[in-house]
Amino acid sequence: MRTRIILVLVGLSVFLSTEILLGKKAESPQSKLSIRQQVDSEIHNLQRNLDASKSADEQWKVLEKTEKTIQHLRTQGPRQFEGDEIYLDTLEASLEMIPRKADFKKEKCDQYRTAALAQFDPRGEEKPSPAVAQTLAVLSALCR
Repeated sequence: MRTRIILVLVGLSVFLSTEILLGKKAESPQSKLSIRQQVDSEIHNLQRNLDASKSADEQWKVLEKTEKTIQHLRTQGPRQFEGDEIYLDTLEASLEMIPRKADFKKEKCDQYRTAALAQFDPRGEEKPSPAVAQTLAVLSALCR
């Protein structure tokens, strides 16, 4: 019995010393958020920055930066619950559907909106899914 207790204590001390040596003793507040919460925060910041941007070039830079951040969060973070993964996949795919700067024409905004709804919310519900709604909000900010 004493031998088992000693082995457990030795194992615990090795584990804790490894944690301390690797610098894992404190988590940042951002790491306590789920990937979906972090992505939603990025999208909220994107919408706010799109509204505040004075030029189209600034808007596209902010959009591209946010897309890269979302991709980084998803590749570096752990797998999420199934519902969150579906939401994140849909959000990323629908954001990628927005034409890039060179191909984007404000006159075609209605077509872009219709295409996004047709592909990602084919049931034609009055209220689109949350991921598609986020993309439509970004699209409407780009179309102003």
